Amino acid sequence: MIYILPTTPEQEAIMEEYLRGVWDDEMPNAREDPAGALKDNCNTRISNALKAAGIDVDISAFPAFLQRDLEDVMRKNKTGFGLSHAKDAPDASNYGIFDKP
Repeated sequence: MIYILPTTPEQEAIMEEYLRGVWDDEMPNAREDPAGALKDNCNTRISNALKAAGIDVDISAFPAFLQRDLEDVMRKNKTGFGLSHAKDAPDASNYGIFDKP
């Protein structure tokens, strides 16, 4: 699922700065450090970036919880939408429409 939330340039800058700050940080190996992996994974990094930008989501290690939070934000703000994308879709090249100009 891809979620599209309206954001301000300031919020986007905050999220980008956060994600660039953790880009090179290696995530814990879930087999070697399960507790660490629950605290730092792809989902927690996205949640932290959204929260830093003032988007009201819980910090969760689990994708289903982030999905629920994003849907709650969209319902509460009556804005945004989700796009379903099948795992086995042949080509995602059309997602370039989301790239910054």
